[in-house]
Amino acid sequence: MPAFLEQEVAISIHDAFGRLVFSLPAQALQSPALRIGLAEHGLPNGLYFLSVKTEGGRQVKQFVVAR
Repeated sequence: MPAFLEQEVAISIHDAFGRLVFSLPAQALQSPALRIGLAEHGLPNGLYFLSVKTEGGRQVKQFVVAR
């Protein structure tokens, strides 16, 4: 993520059905690392998609929550 420093970055997480389950409004990153506590948001087990949107484009990665 160092390429995203000083850019406006918006982060969202959608579930496998496309429903928005978490959103972080656009903000300028001051650090190359950002931690999101998923346990705090009560995400149930399942497949999710993390979207990172910047001025230069968007990347989407999938991940699984399994406890």
